[in-house]
Amino acid sequence: MTYTLYTCVWGRRAILKLFCDHYDKWEINKVAVCSTDEDESFMSHYGWEVIRAENNPLGAKWNAGLEACLDTDYIIQVGSDDLLSDYYFKAIGKLVSEGVHLAGLKTLYFWNSKNDDCVEFEYAPQLKNKFVGAGRLMSTMMVEHVLEQEGLVWTENLNKGLDNNSEMRFNKHGYFCKEIEWPNPLAVDIKSNENIWTYEALAKTSNRHNNKLTPVSLKEVRRNIQITAHLERSL
Repeated sequence: MTYTLYTCVWGRRAILKLFCDHYDKWEINKVAVCSTDEDESFMSHYGWEVIRAENNPLGAKWNAGLEACLDTDYIIQVGSDDLLSDYYFKAIGKLVSEGVHLAGLKTLYFWNSKNDDCVEFEYAPQLKNKFVGAGRLMSTMMVEHVLEQEGLVWTENLNKGLDNNSEMRFNKHGYFCKEIEWPNPLAVDIKSNENIWTYEALAKTSNRHNNKLTPVSLKEVRRNIQITAHLERSL
């Protein structure tokens, strides 16, 4: 099987450097949609194929790079602040062998880059059909089918709610998400002041939906996600 790691980039140079250093060891196709010359140059330096698109709206930006991802069997979607564990490929192995078209994670870590606080997030049991966006696995067969039918995966003018928006579109065409299972979370989302969804908003959102937040150490996060690079805060 072949894979494309797919992301959209917008600034946050220190986090982006950690992101690129982390994935540099992954010998798969990588596509990044960039909105500035600086980001384009930075990602190209790390060997990513770069697609250029305006940063706003984000729905249109995520759609812009899809065509460049269709030469492989699966697309792995990550935000440019999401780090996946090296165990990710072991975790998806059975799903891929069964020909699953759409799969996602129900747990992940959040890392507050301002003070290194970390939590493990898990959706409440009653939210059976909710999955995080980081590490979403999409078959190119499914993506091509939806593109043929609708010409897009994300509604173009959206800046929020993109994960739910695209998943509803997949569901409409008969594709439903399977859980990627593993004993520990397989992803960490690094939060900064520039995130659309801030670290501080986690508690409010989780309390509203009875999602589970468990404090963990940064050491545990780095160990489970195999993060060997460092966050260079001076950048």
